[in-house]
Amino acid sequence: MILRQSELDTAVERCTAEPTAVLLDAVERYWSLRWDLPGEVVVPGSLVPDHATNLTWEEGAGRGHDGAVVTGPSTRRFDARLTGRGRVVGVKLRTGVLSQACGIAAADLTDRTVPADDLLPPGLVDAFREAATQPAAHQVVALDEVLASLADLAGPPSEGVLLARRALEQVRSSEVVRVEQLAGHLAVSARTLQRVFREHVGIGPKQVIARLRLRDVVTALEAGTDEPLADLAARLGFFDQAHLAREFTAFVGVPPSRYARGAELDG
Repeated sequence: MILRQSELDTAVERCTAEPTAVLLDAVERYWSLRWDLPGEVVVPGSLVPDHATNLTWEEGAGRGHDGAVVTGPSTRRFDARLTGRGRVVGVKLRTGVLSQACGIAAADLTDRTVPADDLLPPGLVDAFREAATQPAAHQVVALDEVLASLADLAGPPSEGVLLARRALEQVRSSEVVRVEQLAGHLAVSARTLQRVFREHVGIGPKQVIARLRLRDVVTALEAGTDEPLADLAARLGFFDQAHLAREFTAFVGVPPSRYARGAELDG
């Protein structure tokens, strides 16, 4: 979720696209950012990341990672400062695709961005570079071909991957607020959930639940909710309003009341 998305959209061309239906088990979506800023103009961008792993092609993004990179799930707010001209073409991967394709635990990529060449076959990375640099009209078709190769490399989702995906869907579609509650819905132990999340998600189920509930808070505040913060905290599983304020401030950068008033995000 992009924080202050309307502000970013005034300076950046942002697009998303769906993969071919046969790839929906491997790819959640394709996305891209393009910008061409005059002079010394700097546009900050911040987001509350979810649990996903992304494969991206980056040019001029200012992260020191130009080229094809893999970015794992993050435990903190993600910030970027966009200047000059640049672009990012990304693939948001389904849970378990990269862990199965590369034979690594998703947790090994938490809070990391690594060259795609370190994880994927060189031929696949070269094909991804070619696809990412295609004109927009041809890009999705080209990306589909590359991701079909990655899906073949990953193979069918394992039982652990399927369990992780069911757990994530349960959290997204309900008001699950505790790991034990989630484990009960799925008829597994909390220990089992923690193991499959480490292997195929990268951050633990408790962190995922907290992250998605924080995103719910951001959505409510940006929509101008009239719901008191105390009621919002209770509904989303925080101990009280003070607990919500601490978690929100630690991750987003400002207290929820200031965020609602449009305060600048702290660095």
